[in-house]
Amino acid sequence: MTEIQQTNIAVANFIIDELHKDKSFNLVLNAGQTGSLYIIASESHHLHSGFVRKLEATLRQRVNNGTGVILEINCNADLYYHVLSSYIAKFDQYGVVMSLGEVS
Repeated sequence: MTEIQQTNIAVANFIIDELHKDKSFNLVLNAGQTGSLYIIASESHHLHSGFVRKLEATLRQRVNNGTGVILEINCNADLYYHVLSSYIAKFDQYGVVMSLGEVS
């Protein structure tokens, strides 16, 4: 796993941890976190295409400007969770193996 993938997984876990809050709320991401979420969204076209396309377009603009983003989390929390957890499952095989206790 690359350092970028590790960073993206850390950001994905951070966002997932925030999704438990009472809805609706604004989630503020800095420029680095926004870049990670953009990469995750751009690698998730196979999931909820309308949601992912809109998210990717919003994040692309912020990444190009070098700014963070404020995401409104409401009934879309499950969509965020699905995108983020799918990315983690794809790239964090070591963490999955660790959680299963299969690493000696």
